[in-house]
Amino acid sequence: MSLNLEIKDIPNDLKLESVKPGVLFPKLILEVEINSPGEFLILESNTNLLFKKEGNNESIEIYCEPYENYIGSSTKFFKFYTYFTPELYQSIETFRAGENLKVNVNIGKLYLLRFEAMGTYKHIQGSTTEVRKGEISTENLFIIQRPIHRHSKEFLIITREQWSEKVLEPYNSINRFIIEIPYQFPEISIQNVYKAELDDLKDRIIRGIKILRKTIKEYIITKDSEKCVDRVREAADLLHSIPNKKLLYKIYGENLIEKTTTGSDNISEELIKNTFNIIDALFNISSKGPHAVTRSGVPMEYHPKYEDGDTLLGMTTFIYYFLSKKFERFFLI
Repeated sequence: MSLNLEIKDIPNDLKLESVKPGVLFPKLILEVEINSPGEFLILESNTNLLFKKEGNNESIEIYCEPYENYIGSSTKFFKFYTYFTPELYQSIETFRAGENLKVNVNIGKLYLLRFEAMGTYKHIQGSTTEVRKGEISTENLFIIQRPIHRHSKEFLIITREQWSEKVLEPYNSINRFIIEIPYQFPEISIQNVYKAELDDLKDRIIRGIKILRKTIKEYIITKDSEKCVDRVREAADLLHSIPNKKLLYKIYGENLIEKTTTGSDNISEELIKNTFNIIDALFNISSKGPHAVTRSGVPMEYHPKYEDGDTLLGMTTFIYYFLSKKFERFFLI
């Protein structure tokens, strides 16, 4: 006997179910579209959720189970789930590293038992229960296989925003928003008399953002604060070491900072000055890292902890975000 049970290639949805009474953890659910020719009981399963990062072939597999042990002829969507424990949350977040995800279900084997009702329902005297016979035979036992490899193209894409909305917000009960940092810009017009000065700053910002992107990915995985602080110093140094930058504050202010409603011509220059003062401070702090020495050649007694890495990386990233957004505005006006 053949079985025309169809499972669509690309899943329909991924979401986090709220915690039910008496259960410790919520369920992470992957929903697939299904077309069933009959009624089936699921006897046993060997299935995994396969996660990939968009843009490369890195992947992780997580054991999952069918949400229900029954597939009916009217079933349109079927669910697979795994408990979203703190360990699984950390594992996926470490793997995701802020990137978009791709997901599908890898069905090693799914054991199905088809049954058919026979005759009519028989009423049990003195009860509301009715009984109907069903037919089961070895011909009605089916094994479904649907391997999904990491090189396959059939994946549901989960963007960072969707992951935040569908999983992180329900799990943490904390709203998140995604900050996007532009890091590619067109050429500055040769008609701008300050082209050389602005080109130099733009190139430094692009290089610094590339350093920070790599640092953030590594830090999420390794939590190596010493290496993180060392990389922050490298990114901060690009802005800290601009030759004669104090003479450039006026140029940066006039070209990158919008005029304020106060009418003061000094505010844009003051804002740029204070921004670079913060960068100088971040550079000085991160320079006290594990490889720094005093003027007399004695190693600095400075051993960064997680808080140091988080703070310095976050503040430096926001400085770059601020300046890159100013360049983005510069090219739009």
